Amino acid sequence: MRRHPTFIAFLIGPLAFFLAAPAPLQADPHFSRSLAGEWRLMTGDDPGRAQADYDDSHWMTVTLPTGNLLPILQQAGASTSGYYWLRKSFELSETPTVPLSIQFREIMNASEVYINGEKVGTSGRFPPMFRSGWSNFQSYAVREGVLRPGRNTVAVRVYYDAEAWVLGPLRILDRTQAESEAMLYSFFLVNALQGFAFLLIFVALFFGIFYFQRSKETEYLYFSFASFSVALSISLSYLENLYPALPLSSQSIFVMTQSGLLSFPAFLSLFVHQYSRRTISLPRKALTFSFPALAVIALVLAEDRTEALERRNLFLLAVSVFIVDILVHAFILIREKDRRGLMIMAAILPTVILGIHDALAFSLDFFEMKVALFVYAFPLLLIIIAAHLTNRFVSSLTEAEKLNVVLKETMDSFARFVPVEFLNHLKKSRITDVQVGDAIKGNMTVIFCDIRNFTAMSEAMSPDDNFRFLNSYLERMEPSIKKHHGFVDKFIGDAIMALFADSAEEAVLAAIDMRHALRTYNDMQIRQSKQPVEFGIGVNSGEVILGTVGTTSRMDTTVIGETVNLASRIESLTKKYGAAILISSHVYDRLPRPEVFHIREIDLVQVRGSRKPIKVYEVFDADEPDLFEKKKRVVESFAAALSQYRVGNFQEAATRFEQCLTILPDDTPSQLYLDRCRKYA
Repeated sequence: MRRHPTFIAFLIGPLAFFLAAPAPLQADPHFSRSLAGEWRLMTGDDPGRAQADYDDSHWMTVTLPTGNLLPILQQAGASTSGYYWLRKSFELSETPTVPLSIQFREIMNASEVYINGEKVGTSGRFPPMFRSGWSNFQSYAVREGVLRPGRNTVAVRVYYDAEAWVLGPLRILDRTQAESEAMLYSFFLVNALQGFAFLLIFVALFFGIFYFQRSKETEYLYFSFASFSVALSISLSYLENLYPALPLSSQSIFVMTQSGLLSFPAFLSLFVHQYSRRTISLPRKALTFSFPALAVIALVLAEDRTEALERRNLFLLAVSVFIVDILVHAFILIREKDRRGLMIMAAILPTVILGIHDALAFSLDFFEMKVALFVYAFPLLLIIIAAHLTNRFVSSLTEAEKLNVVLKETMDSFARFVPVEFLNHLKKSRITDVQVGDAIKGNMTVIFCDIRNFTAMSEAMSPDDNFRFLNSYLERMEPSIKKHHGFVDKFIGDAIMALFADSAEEAVLAAIDMRHALRTYNDMQIRQSKQPVEFGIGVNSGEVILGTVGTTSRMDTTVIGETVNLASRIESLTKKYGAAILISSHVYDRLPRPEVFHIREIDLVQVRGSRKPIKVYEVFDADEPDLFEKKKRVVESFAAALSQYRVGNFQEAATRFEQCLTILPDDTPSQLYLDRCRKYA
């Protein structure tokens, strides 16, 4: 995976600055008053405590800011939820001359801020419609005249529930600077995380959809669950803050956010193992899935937020098992020199460090911390992994595209051996679907075309010339077949076998076009001082069987049946009758418009392999113009002569055949019949 250290530094650098800096630089030195230090605290609720002249001398003293006020409140006798007030007085030597704002980084949970008895701002909602205002950077404009020379008092009314803290900076400062810093804090500590949360929702949806398209790659499902868990944990927290009118109680939102937090490590552990192609046993999967399920049940059944927090903290300790498992697994991959281990370690290690840091600070109170950092590591971790998975997906897609090109070229190569039309007739969409023995019956028209005297021609050519000649010739014949919706089933040496499923008429048209193509080809042969080519075409229609023959390691497509054999026999008769194209009566009877062709009946023949005699017809539309015109003149005379011959009137038939030969001296059928008449007369 490509690393982008500059990009990562750009993302986290400004965030680290604003988290680590004790206080931003003062843009306007004219007024800035820190409120950090000693404050007065009293539990309970009394609206009169907001007034500037309220006597707070008997209140306990606390130091703010602090990350955990709850022990102090409990020490003062307060329960795990309720109200408390904070007050601090300070002196001003003169009236401020610039507009001011008062800032608190965060007061947990709901709060109201007063200056000299005037309310200047509020965060969250108080009971009975309690909503937590946590993670809300509180910067409130102070109305001109509220602050005055002499003694001034800030009072803060707070409602807390199981958690209580006041985070800095605490100060009064120039409003322009305050607004600028509030915007920056809100962006990095609120808005950026909101953006990450919604981004993770889309990431979860993306990889979830990806899994349903590629269900074997379950790592995408686990990563989708992990991303959604974090998105749930982050987004609901801020939705409560931004949209307090949500029809969910603060307790419900807390349970859902913490459920997402506790579920994340379990799903991440499953992802890491599946991603590295390690086998995950069924018991392990069940145990891992049971952890978030038990955590959710425990949190849902908690009576209040305090109990939910206690249970959350217990499960956080158990989460360390998953963290250790992920780290150990990453180390194993690194030891095996698997780059995936480095990616996992780079993504996980910052999260582990920040997670331990926050657990020690907020759950176990080992030290004080103002801002929880773990939540910032989550989005970064998942985005690093998502970027890697996306990069892997794009790489796989690129490889797949290359393979598709190779596959297409391979399929195109196969199509040269096995016509797509043949596959379609077998009801197969791909060559890989074809099995030995696949077969289907159907009615088709078959064309056989064979070069005459090819053996003698080939003997005069070298092997290379033979193949060049054949390929050149066959290349010119196939377009005529495709043009009329046929396809070449086989090239058998110098012969062509073509099939037509649509109609016999298309086959006859293809035969005529082949003869025209041959004329053009021969013109080229003559110009190159090469021998012209002649062939005969036989056409027959009827039932055939299309299928595959051979073995599992070597197979071929074939078409068998009496129809095929008869087409071959008819082609062999073209030389005997001196015809370019002969068709059977099966073809003639299937022609919807025989009158559009120039056809004459030639003979009733008993071909080898046929059970009964069959009529054959000559189609002479493609003959040379002079020959074509002469055949048109003798068609009727030839038919009349053939009729006399069939009834045994050989003398009359002979006379008519002689008339045909007068017009067409080289007409082979007329000469054959004349010889028969003289023999039988």
